[in-house]
Amino acid sequence: MFKMFSPQAVEQQTQLLTFDICLHFFCGKICSGKSTLAKSFSKFPRTVLIRLEPQMQSLILLHSIFRTLIQKSD
Repeated sequence: MFKMFSPQAVEQQTQLLTFDICLHFFCGKICSGKSTLAKSFSKFPRTVLIRLEPQMQSLILLHSIFRTLIQKSD
């Protein structure tokens, strides 16, 4: 058995299922308030805060290790 829906009901359900996705990147000088601004954004509903600092620190450490190993091998 099929159920018939009015165009208005279909439109209303579609609006409930769709949402806008927005990705914000913050860049700037050290101590310019990027993290503070990102934290204030993260307080809104349906918002996720992704911090790259720990990952970047790991990459910088690996880079310095490899650089040191390459320099010692020369």
